Amino acid sequence: MRARFLFFLVGFGMLCKPIEVHNPAIPFSDAWWETTFVRCILGELDVCLPGPAVSGSLSTKFVSNNPGAVTSSDLTWRSDTAGPYDIRIDSSSCTSGTSLTTGTAIANTDNMTAINASLLPLGASYVRVCVTDPEEDLTGSGIFRIVRDDTYPTAGTNPSGGAYNSSQNVSIICSDTGGAGCDKISYVTDTSTPDIDGVSGTINVGTQYSTPINVAANSSTSFKYVARDKAGNVSTVSTSDITVDTVTPTISAVTPSDGTTGVALSPGSLTLSFAEPMNTGLTMSMATEIYNGTSWVTIPNSNTIFDWQDAQTLVITVSWVYFPEESQIRWTIPASSLQDEAGNAVSHQSTFTTTTGAPVSGAQVYSGPTAHGIYTSDITTTDSSTGLVWKTCWEGRVGPGCASGSATNTSWAAALDACAYLNTVHGPGIGYADRENWRLPRAEELYSLVEGVADPYINTTAFPNPVSPATWTASRGISGSPMDQFARTVVFMYGSLNQFDKSLSYAIHCVSD
Repeated sequence: MRARFLFFLVGFGMLCKPIEVHNPAIPFSDAWWETTFVRCILGELDVCLPGPAVSGSLSTKFVSNNPGAVTSSDLTWRSDTAGPYDIRIDSSSCTSGTSLTTGTAIANTDNMTAINASLLPLGASYVRVCVTDPEEDLTGSGIFRIVRDDTYPTAGTNPSGGAYNSSQNVSIICSDTGGAGCDKISYVTDTSTPDIDGVSGTINVGTQYSTPINVAANSSTSFKYVARDKAGNVSTVSTSDITVDTVTPTISAVTPSDGTTGVALSPGSLTLSFAEPMNTGLTMSMATEIYNGTSWVTIPNSNTIFDWQDAQTLVITVSWVYFPEESQIRWTIPASSLQDEAGNAVSHQSTFTTTTGAPVSGAQVYSGPTAHGIYTSDITTTDSSTGLVWKTCWEGRVGPGCASGSATNTSWAAALDACAYLNTVHGPGIGYADRENWRLPRAEELYSLVEGVADPYINTTAFPNPVSPATWTASRGISGSPMDQFARTVVFMYGSLNQFDKSLSYAIHCVSD
């Protein structure tokens, strides 16, 4: 031992010398000597330290305090010198940390000590075996790194469970954040349950995952899998169902069906039924057109509601609330809005013709104008004989007596959309006067307001400051060629029904049920 200590002193001097100046006679670089010197000073290289030399190994470098995992590691070690020993946990020297066990070592004889996970802090720590030479009163040590990982691993598939429209190569991926790292994955594709023994790592049920598994077109595979980390922690069983569907979805029913005539004006809704579950999370859109006798004209429907009743039934409520009277309507939904769960797309277009609305009868009995209790600038007039609630002011006119603003004049198509806009004027689901079924009135409904013997032919108490020239209705023209190019209007200046080309600009007076 004296000779060994003398070697240390001589070696220490040699190590110090290259730090000051490079000695060409030494066959190692300055960096190597400096690194070795620093490691010796830090106690990381036992051969540099005076005292007994300790060597050994752990049966496993990863342990866990969870039941069913690897809860301890056997440390096998030996010292080249006999003497008392002290095994310390989480120590940076032979006097720090916690003493696990003490005893007397026999030179060059293997010793075994169990390192239990419960005694270790979480994460990486060091077990230090310190042996003292009683003759020289010098202590040497061996250091062994061990990791306690109590975190269960997790596993998942890539791609994740779901439907896809092309064949998939499915990878099963393990993730472990506790420090031990993943060991293996067992998986099954039948009704059994995968199982791995936490202590031994033996796969009791299933196949060890190694390479991606292919799921072919128009097939489904249900994966169940479990992962083990190197500390013996075993994850819970997870499931991923992968379906590959390359078939275009089928529309099994449409209401109203293509080519239908005599479609009721209310409710202004359309229904699509599908033969398989669809993706209900897509952004929906729809184009609506009305035939003007010679061509199709696009009509706005900016507040149309798309409501998936379930994954196979779509109900569309057109923003106009009622369909326009005696009109040929074409509606088109693009493929970007209609896709099944695998992403296969289908578009739809169909045409139908509406009927004439029910006649309006009874002497008008009005209440109002009435300001809404919350939205006080929203003023309505109710006709108790018909149950219709009218926006007191024509579009563009506001305030008490409808005395402010100027009447809005637009094309017939824009008039449809202007009344529909009132249904969300205060936000989604909050319409003008807290009503959600504002629409352009039919000819008979608007004409029911006509009364009196002079211009304006309307009750000016119920409807102050009315617009005397033409006001649009949702009803098609009744004469002219082609009739679909025209829409009926009410002219309160004369108390008469008239019709004009839909492209012209006239006033708007909205109604709700």
